[in-house]
Amino acid sequence: MVVADLSAVRGGAAVPLEATAAGVYELETTLDVHGPTGLRTIQVHLEQNADSQVHRVLFSQAMFVAPGADVRILDDELADGWRVTSEEGTEPPRFVSDGPVFSGSSSLALRVEPPSFFRNWSVRLQPQEPVVTEGYTGLRFAFHPNDVEAPTVPVLAVSIDSLTVDLVRGPLGPLVDFRRQEWQIVELPLSAFDVPYQDAASRHDAVSVMETLVFEGNVSGTLHLDDVRLVTPQSKPPAQTAVVEVAGSTDRPSTISLSQNAPNPFNSSTLIEFSLASDSDVLLAVYNLAGQRVAVLTQGTRPAGAYRLFWEGVDDTGLEMASGVYLYRLRTGQQVLTRRLLLLR
Repeated sequence: MVVADLSAVRGGAAVPLEATAAGVYELETTLDVHGPTGLRTIQVHLEQNADSQVHRVLFSQAMFVAPGADVRILDDELADGWRVTSEEGTEPPRFVSDGPVFSGSSSLALRVEPPSFFRNWSVRLQPQEPVVTEGYTGLRFAFHPNDVEAPTVPVLAVSIDSLTVDLVRGPLGPLVDFRRQEWQIVELPLSAFDVPYQDAASRHDAVSVMETLVFEGNVSGTLHLDDVRLVTPQSKPPAQTAVVEVAGSTDRPSTISLSQNAPNPFNSSTLIEFSLASDSDVLLAVYNLAGQRVAVLTQGTRPAGAYRLFWEGVDDTGLEMASGVYLYRLRTGQQVLTRRLLLLR
């Protein structure tokens, strides 16, 4: 008999494991686990009858507790336990319903002006208690430039604690466009921040946390933020992983188009943009030079408009693809557009 003690995660104290092969046992169960995410230790009890004797073995097994939902930080209002403070160059932030709104009934309007040529404005979002980020894959938010004016060398960055990602010239490529008067979705992998560890005598027992979230820049005017959250893997269906519809645009494209990815060559992530002149059934996929489809980036019916997506060089199973030249192809009805990209690991 082989049983697992799941009392550490609010399960049974003697849950049977199923034998799947000689000497191989499997545990499959669903638990509503409360408390922090991350690694937990469970006890596995092995009891075997042999030669009229009972042999018992107790060993530990690590189990990862994944989060079940996104952490909402901001939408129509700040989430409970969060506060927003304006720092240098920023007027007190306010939720408005008479300007651009991405979802719900309001967005956060930020009136900003850099205090000097050498110093950026900043806005700080802070929880009452550090947020455990174990099991979350990224930070996602909606950005609208509204009436901001950008200098010759614009700056817009987001930081988790003191670790910063440049949204204009960072390694992930240009993630915002100040010229587009429309909502733009930005999703940053938490690995881009190398989220720090806290409260542990050893790295094994450590948990990664977020204590502050800061937006800063040198543009001037009023910009809007909406739908700010930490996301789980479950919050992004594979076929829709990185696609962002350009919402709120009054410009209807006159033809379909497929832009060259940027940066190209790329290592970690690249931006692909396309536009549709009419509602269309769309398939945008990546192929190797043998013509085999290796990754579907988006598929389904899409309304007319401009779209942008970020691809991290992984196939449909989530595995990193090898360095090389690949084709990415947009198919809409009878029209097919194809371009090449170069992935360098």
